[in-house]
Amino acid sequence: MPLFIRNWSYLTWLLFFGCKKAGMGGDAGISVYVRHHEVAIPGATVYVKYNEKEFPGTDVTKYNLSVVCGDSGHSSGHTHIRNLKQGYYYFYSVGFDSSLMQAVSGGISLHIKHSERKKEAELNIPVTE
Repeated sequence: MPLFIRNWSYLTWLLFFGCKKAGMGGDAGISVYVRHHEVAIPGATVYVKYNEKEFPGTDVTKYNLSVVCGDSGHSSGHTHIRNLKQGYYYFYSVGFDSSLMQAVSGGISLHIKHSERKKEAELNIPVTE
């Protein structure tokens, strides 16, 4: 087999299988805060979509993971998501602002870079009515 064909096959294999996909099984962590006008939203649900840069929509069945923020103390409007791989993620949150008696929602994307794959980042999800 000619050398360029062997190298091309190797390069194709490396590009196809060497790409890292976002998801569970890594060492990165995210400390997530859900806030409406800088006020924590206790009990908010955070949905996570792997390998996504743009808002995937409000259909929560399309998301890969969900976690609920704490209701009181340090955990009020706050949660941790651990063991993430490097890659792109979209975080979408739904909650209830009891001071306004309004449902709130919002989202934000996050890219965990290779250099950040063993660290914990802080993420603020702004939500609105």
